[in-house]
Amino acid sequence: MDVERSFSRGRILITHLRNRLRAPSIRALMCFGDWCRVGVVSDSELAGALKSATERGKGKEKNKD
Repeated sequence: MDVERSFSRGRILITHLRNRLRAPSIRALMCFGDWCRVGVVSDSELAGALKSATERGKGKEKNKD
């Protein structure tokens, strides 16, 4: 049963637009999704991580000039 759920979630995760993801990225996304579902990662932690990743990305863009 757990294997079937994993395949179903993988099918949802890997759409035709995301078909070039490598195995480690897929594995990480699936683990992260499970962690969010069971409450290991809170919404506020996710928001903070996304915010800091966005800020790091903006810093890289400024350094390109």
